[in-house]
Amino acid sequence: VVPLDLSVVPPEIGLDEQLRQANLTPEDLVTALRAMAGTILVLALLYILFAVLAFLGHGWARIVVTIMTAGFTILMLPIAVSALMGGDSVSTVLALVPVVLIVGGTVIMFLADSSRWFRSARG
Repeated sequence: VVPLDLSVVPPEIGLDEQLRQANLTPEDLVTALRAMAGTILVLALLYILFAVLAFLGHGWARIVVTIMTAGFTILMLPIAVSALMGGDSVSTVLALVPVVLIVGGTVIMFLADSSRWFRSARG
């Protein structure tokens, strides 16, 4: 269990009031954050597993990676656009760089040479 201490949250944010309005306790927030972190970790590990399986020549894993990439891109683009509209260039770059890298890697898996390699790997 990762220790989370909400006392480090600046009081100007008004977290206590927001939690009170949402009828939540700080423990509810910590539990939700841990659940989200756990979900992200599991999805990241699955993504890596399928990417490795695709690299080993499993065509079905290439399709799974493509689907996961599309889902990740759909989730990340609104975050990047929101950061861009807010004038936060650092957040925009941090949101777009992973998207560009994974979309690029996924596209490379479908180039002609890669497709030939996948066909030969199947035997």
